[in-house]
Amino acid sequence: MNEGQPGRTGLVGMIGDATGLAVPAVFATFDAGADLASTPGATVRVEVDFASEMRPTWNVLAETRKGNDDNIVMAGAHLDSVQDGAGINDNGSGSAALLETAIQLNRINVKNTVRFAWWGAEESGLLGSEHYVAGLTEAERDDLALYLNFDMVASPNYMFGIYDGDNSSETAPEGFIPPGSRSRTSSSASTPAGTWSSTTPSSPAGPTTARSSPWASRPAGCSPGRRA
Repeated sequence: MNEGQPGRTGLVGMIGDATGLAVPAVFATFDAGADLASTPGATVRVEVDFASEMRPTWNVLAETRKGNDDNIVMAGAHLDSVQDGAGINDNGSGSAALLETAIQLNRINVKNTVRFAWWGAEESGLLGSEHYVAGLTEAERDDLALYLNFDMVASPNYMFGIYDGDNSSETAPEGFIPPGSRSRTSSSASTPAGTWSSTTPSSPAGPTTARSSPWASRPAGCSPGRRA
């Protein structure tokens, strides 16, 4: 059942990879759950009508024709949304902002190659981006200097901040941040993969408003070089 505070009373859908999950799971609204919890000895029968199928999804990538291919700056946004969310924000806002950035960048002579990625199946567990990261060779990963994620950038409760690449604030779980990561206070061309400094609007955690990038403390990654 949902938690019950304002904005969290409806049905909740599972997000993430459910591979190997053998126990059936269904969700109830807060009101339904509270009603059952307050009824001693209640017996509940549940009938679920669902479809389980494989569906194709795609990543879309584009890259500047000019720039240093050994020091690639990458920016990405996910294309998909969730049924109960405001798709115009999550993540129409990030996808549109990334596209406009690419259009404006066309006027600039870039020093380093800039690669753009629009990810598929992010809401299903980062499937699109992780697929591309898994397909990179070590040399291709080494060519990536920086990754910037555009996710829900139209949220009204944004904040300005810098991601903590070395977990000096001790907020990330153990083992989440890869070895070699470190914090930086500026986004320079020499920033190593796995770190990200940002002065663009992001938001505090909040499932109905905005969330921090899932890439904040992960190795940068993308497609092995499809060019536009």
